[in-house]
Amino acid sequence: LKTVRQGVQIGKSTMQTNIPGVFAAGSIAQSGRYAVHGSAAGRMVAAAIQRYLNGEPSHERDLIHVRMHN
Repeated sequence: LKTVRQGVQIGKSTMQTNIPGVFAAGSIAQSGRYAVHGSAAGRMVAAAIQRYLNGEPSHERDLIHVRMHN
């Protein structure tokens, strides 16, 4: 796996590592401070894996809007 300072390098729209068929999300792939970021990343990577397994083209990353309160 190709690593960077923040963790494992992934494609922004595919969430796939440099190894075909290997995906990453959460704190290993993105530096997030909140648990909800990990949950959102899990949802996005699940959709990316489904597209990959179905042979569908990758889409631009679906945005998930999360409101954080201080």
